[in-house]
Amino acid sequence: MIDYREYVSGVGDFVCGHLINHIPQQDWEDLLSLGVPVHFLRQQVLFLQGDAGQHVYVIREGTVKVVRTEHDGRQTMLTLRGAGDVLGDMAAFDRGFRSATVIAMNRVRAQLVTGADFRAFLTRPEAAAGYAVYTVERLRQADIHRSEITLLPVRTRLARALLRVADGTVVRMSQLDVALYVGASRNAVVEELAALRDAGIISTRRGVIQICDVPAMRRIAAL
Repeated sequence: MIDYREYVSGVGDFVCGHLINHIPQQDWEDLLSLGVPVHFLRQQVLFLQGDAGQHVYVIREGTVKVVRTEHDGRQTMLTLRGAGDVLGDMAAFDRGFRSATVIAMNRVRAQLVTGADFRAFLTRPEAAAGYAVYTVERLRQADIHRSEITLLPVRTRLARALLRVADGTVVRMSQLDVALYVGASRNAVVEELAALRDAGIISTRRGVIQICDVPAMRRIAAL
């Protein structure tokens, strides 16, 4: 039997929020078997804010960003999700509309499961209990993220974000996506990245930020 947990390419701290970590392996395999495979390239949209929520995406590989757009056109990145996560599950339960747009940040492989099949899957006691913990963790992460944006200066938010989403010490995000994630303007983030780079704490190239001094970054993040 394949241990799918070995193949979850987690991104920073939000790996703890993966559903795969909270349900039995056989349940995870059975959930995958309920869906049909779908693939997305970088910048392709999985679903749009306002779409009807009829299916759940079970992510097998890759990273997506969850972006909400307000009526005045302003955008915020609510979270990032990766392999071992499910997307669209809330709308599948209440049969409502998608509350945000989900966009692939790199190559994404997923299984597309109908809302009815997902709801039936959660009649399994262990799967339901694991999903409840998973949901609580996502809510907790969202609360922390909102608090950071409200209370912390840009540099501290930026340092925490880079540590949180790093794959090892590498962050593969555009500066615009980083700005959306930390709730700051692109210019503010560019200035802070330049200061971190001048201090030798990071190095940058197009679409990539390398954390060179993790202890220093943690001090800035106040962690």
